[in-house]
Amino acid sequence: MKRLFSMPLQVLWQKYWFVLAITGLVVMSGYLVFGNSTGLVSVLNLKTERDELKLEISRLQAEKDALELQIVRLNEEDSSVIEEEARKKGMVREGETVYKLRYVEGKDSLKVKQRKEESGGR
Repeated sequence: MKRLFSMPLQVLWQKYWFVLAITGLVVMSGYLVFGNSTGLVSVLNLKTERDELKLEISRLQAEKDALELQIVRLNEEDSSVIEEEARKKGMVREGETVYKLRYVEGKDSLKVKQRKEESGGR
């Protein structure tokens, strides 16, 4: 009767364990790269998030500095600064008349512009 395996049983077991060890290493490597919270993918995501947070901190710091400067200017009790801020918010002094001008662009306004250009802006 012919042998089922042409290799000795010991050599076959050695190859089996080698394949099993390589497979285990591949699985462990995949887990380390993709699977846990300290994996390569997670670390890269955390670095991206850190960079975004640093930009947000810089933006907020600049905004804070601008607001602190505005507080200092308002605390100086300079009436022109307070009036400027009030006018930005649409406030007017008592007795002032507010005129709202509206520019409507149409066919006639285009002709007026062309005439001014032709006559040298007169």
